[in-house]
Amino acid sequence: MSQIDFVEIESLGYDKYFERYTKKLKEIRDAASEQGNETLAKSAQLEIEILSFNPDTPIIDQNYKTRFIPVVEYTNGQKWPDVSTYTIDDFLYINSRLEKTENVFLRCRYADFLLEYSNNVGVKAFPIAKIFMGSLELVVDSYVENDDDIGLIDLLARGFQISLKMINQEMLQVVADKALTIMDKFEESKEYRWILELAEMIREVAESKLASRLTKTQYENCFSALVNGKQHYWDTQEHHFHRSFCEEIINWSNIVELALEEVERLKLEIGTSFEAEAIHQQGRVDKSAIVKAHFYELAMQHYSNIGNTQKIEEMKVKIRQSYEQSEGEFKEFSYSYDLPKELIEKIINPYLDLDILKALEVLSITHSFIPDLKLVEEQTKKQEKKSPIQFLVSRSILDDGKKIVQGVEDRDSYKLAYDSNYMMHLSMNISMLLMLIFERLVKDKGLTADDFVKKISSWPLLHQKNSYLVESGIRKFFENDFVSSLHILVPQFESCLRRMFSQAGFATTSIKRGMAQHEETFNEFLNREDIKNVLGETLHRYIQMIMVEQTGLNLRNKIAHGLISIEECNKQNNITVLYLYLLITSFVLNDHDKDNENSETNTDREAESDN
Repeated sequence: MSQIDFVEIESLGYDKYFERYTKKLKEIRDAASEQGNETLAKSAQLEIEILSFNPDTPIIDQNYKTRFIPVVEYTNGQKWPDVSTYTIDDFLYINSRLEKTENVFLRCRYADFLLEYSNNVGVKAFPIAKIFMGSLELVVDSYVENDDDIGLIDLLARGFQISLKMINQEMLQVVADKALTIMDKFEESKEYRWILELAEMIREVAESKLASRLTKTQYENCFSALVNGKQHYWDTQEHHFHRSFCEEIINWSNIVELALEEVERLKLEIGTSFEAEAIHQQGRVDKSAIVKAHFYELAMQHYSNIGNTQKIEEMKVKIRQSYEQSEGEFKEFSYSYDLPKELIEKIINPYLDLDILKALEVLSITHSFIPDLKLVEEQTKKQEKKSPIQFLVSRSILDDGKKIVQGVEDRDSYKLAYDSNYMMHLSMNISMLLMLIFERLVKDKGLTADDFVKKISSWPLLHQKNSYLVESGIRKFFENDFVSSLHILVPQFESCLRRMFSQAGFATTSIKRGMAQHEETFNEFLNREDIKNVLGETLHRYIQMIMVEQTGLNLRNKIAHGLISIEECNKQNNITVLYLYLLITSFVLNDHDKDNENSETNTDREAESDN
């Protein structure tokens, strides 16, 4: 039975991915197992695996490591097929099949496989390589007849790799003649797609010890095919292929002695191709401004790589214009949430039972309205587990007509999701609870600007240089002038926080040229470990998200650069900042800090006296 079945396998011809071969071998394996012929069953299984491996294409694959890749590989390290489990006898069996089979497709695959592992199993590589090359010619012709371009390119690349590795002129001649003949056919029919890969193989020869085996005319013909392919894809507006051909032509610059000016022109042409694709967008009828911005960004990155500053500035303008035009492409999602009235009253009433100053004092030591970091993390991890694909998609944030955040690495998506959840918690806490407390304190308890000013002014660490402006910002809030209030209170909060740490003996400046002291940026200041430790993780994160984090409110940076919108100068954001002022009033100096304060104050006075 086994003899009959193997004869049937021998008679099989071209078959993409060896599907008919493996199907027949499975029948042999199963029948042999039923008859108790475990040797035959094992042999059939081994052949199934050898034919099932995914070949990785050398030369044209930049990440190429090994020729044969498992079909599946699990996170626990388990693979199928797994070549590491094969014994010497398994390799010798495949070698015996190579010697016996008359099927050219099997000969080609068995020889290809054994060449990869010949050094490990004591099989001589050269005679196997000769068998492989002899089979290659016939198999390549079959691939051409069946329009199997992927199989064709893969096999030719393997042939070039083996020839160059063995530095064998005869073998190289076989595969090079095939490749150049096929390239001519592709060019005649204007099927330029695979000329790119064939040119990469020929370039590999030109840069090897066997470069002289091909004539100058053959190299020039190959280069000419590349140039024609580049123009073809520019004319057909297939910009991805156009750029690939430009890049390959640049790679050929030393082989055909391309002038430096021509190389620079080609580099510029790649950038022009990105710009053209921003407009063409693969011919889509409804053009997207976001897609346009994306390709302008790619163009700007390319111009940055080649050092073309003029084009970089030009792309900056086009990118911003594109994002400004993209506003109508976004879909707004809204969500509603309800808290039982009884629960809200339960949270609010304790503050209403206190006198005004006591209520503000309790608020200053209460972190209940700050998002719970553990809760936010748990929520984000649940989302990642439930919808992992969402975390694999690159995310970005647009603001004021420009991209301000772009997820690049894997964990960027997680951070963006985490920050989004944090801001949702923050918004709920402020809009549904803290705003109601403020409004009820005003309405029911008569909270005024004087009361709030009195609370903040009683804080020992409020520097006199800040007190007047902070008071002015508070009064603007109670006058419902939220624009003025935010523009005063936000920068003053930064100043108050810096001076709070300065009074506690922390350095808040950096020394630059001429021993001049300059304030650290607020981002740098907040990112210092000593600052984080004093503020604590919860409050530190809260300040970051409100003041400087681009995925948060980012009030400090928006106000400092004049980028805040009128919609953001609202009551809710104002109350969020006022709550920050209350929170930092809970900080006091200990005795050690007071000593530092006295010392620094004396030093400051001496410096002023000297001046």
